[in-house]
Amino acid sequence: MNVDSSDFPFVRMNNDAPSVAPVEELLRQFSDLLARNEAFLFMSEGAFDTSGDNVEDRKKVSLWMKANKGEIRRLVKGHIHVQPDTVKRVAAKAFALISEKFWGYPMFIVATPEEAQEKAAALLAS
Repeated sequence: MNVDSSDFPFVRMNNDAPSVAPVEELLRQFSDLLARNEAFLFMSEGAFDTSGDNVEDRKKVSLWMKANKGEIRRLVKGHIHVQPDTVKRVAAKAFALISEKFWGYPMFIVATPEEAQEKAAALLAS
């Protein structure tokens, strides 16, 4: 996964990128986002990251998440994922429930980039 925060408070996550950042780099980027002390949200589209088979990486992410749980819940307004395919969108909604339980912020699955922008505006306004 790669993270692009150049359009903050919209933080884009890309799983299709040819070069994937190591987990330590991603956690540093996430820490930097929290250090801004400003509300933001994640936005993504396409396939989900399925490279989470590395046990050590999962431990690092879990420890980081537990150490930052309060800030995550306070600052991350949600994760909006665009999936235009109806069948994949239904499957993604099941994943969203698991993601929300782990991370502590809601994940919304929408069909279009326009829906994503509307949802993002509503979340940031709340």
